[in-house]
Formats: sequence, structure tokens, C-alpha cells
Amino acid sequence: RPSVGLGIPDSIVYQLSYSWVSELMDIVSLKNGYILLRHGESEANKKGIIVSNPEVGIVGYGLTDVGVSQARRAGEDLKRRVSQLNLRPRDVVIVCSDFKRASQTGDAVYRCLEKEAVLKTDVRLRERFFGDFDMKSNEKYQIVWREDAISMLHTKFNVESVSSVLNRTLALVSKLEETFNQKLIVLVAHGDTLQILQTAFSGTDPSRHRHLQPLATAETREVAMLLPQ
Repeated sequence: RPSVGLGIPDSIVYQLSYSWVSELMDIVSLKNGYILLRHGESEANKKGIIVSNPEVGIVGYGLTDVGVSQARRAGEDLKRRVSQLNLRPRDVVIVCSDFKRASQTGDAVYRCLEKEAVLKTDVRLRERFFGDFDMKSNEKYQIVWREDAISMLHTKFNVESVSSVLNRTLALVSKLEETFNQKLIVLVAHGDTLQILQTAFSGTDPSRHRHLQPLATAETREVAMLLPQ
């Protein structure tokens, strides 16, 4: 099974990523189930600004009180899903972006699962970097998304390309598949990061990631089902 690693040129990542996903999902099938979880409402969401620089997002702009409540509800929903699958909390692996808003959300889920799940952080789930629009109004997202629809390789306004996000998140999934077996893996991250990754699970053109139903704050989305034990 080929593994998509970091450092692959953007010019070939589209073809390589789709070749890998096709083999992984259609031929040998995933060994684990995957649920995407966007972080709860953050201070950045409430202020309507883009916080994508790790130097800022790791230490600041965590969850609001509303976001904390949303994260707890998501945790309770996941606890019910674990029970439906006849799994135990220790069969769950929670992997979070190291941005404060995501790590706080992951911690809330971990606590709902009685601190028995595996809890990890991984930089490959970080927020997409929005370049010149960082710390600006979140209305600027629309400008980036219009360019995304034209090319998944674009880096206009110094933003991180869709291709780059797809590359790093697929590399993480590849590593998780090597490491775990028959686990329910919860990926806790950010809207663009998760929706770009979702295109790989659904076979959608990554440049059309905004055509997917947008993930609401603290929304869970099951993208690869783990069959009940």
C-alpha cells in the first residue's frame, strides 16, 4: 500500500492522492472507522476573524462558553455512537489539531469518554493557512474559495493550497492506518482542513470542497464506517 508523505510536489499530489485513496478504500478497505469533528465555536468565530497562524492559534482564540457546551454535546453524541458500534471508549482514538480551539474540543470529547480513549495531537490537522487574510474578516474566505474552485494548486494571497492541505491530511490517515486496527478514529480540526480531507473519502474533486455541506461548529461527520463488532 503506497503511503502519501509530506514534501510531495503539488503538481503530482492530486494524481498520487487519488491513486492511494482508491487502493486504500476500494481494494483493501480501511481498517478503521473515521469521524470528522469540527471544533466548537471559538473566540475567532465570535469575532468574525480568520486565525490561521499557528503562533496565534495554538495559544489563543480558544472556545467560547457556547463552544465548550457544543464540544460536550458532541462528546455525548460520540459516546452514544461508540455504544451503538459495541465498542468501548478505549477503542476510540481522538486526534486533534494543536490549535487551542481544536485541542479544547478534543479534550471535551476525551472527558465524555471517561478519559479512556487515546488522545493525540498532530500538526497535520492544523488550520489551513490563509496568508494575507490571516487576522482579517472571515468574509475573505469567499475570495479564497472562488480561487480554490479554479485550481486546487493556487496559493494566491499567500494562502496554503488545497493540494497542500490534502497532502498533509492524507499523510496522517496513512499513518493512522499503519498504526491502528479496528478503531474509531475521531479527527478534530477545522472547517477547510476537514472538508478538503472529506473530498478524498467521498471521491470528490478537491477543488470543489466548498460544494460539500459546510461543517457547522462541533458537527460530527462519519466518513468511513466501522462495522459493529
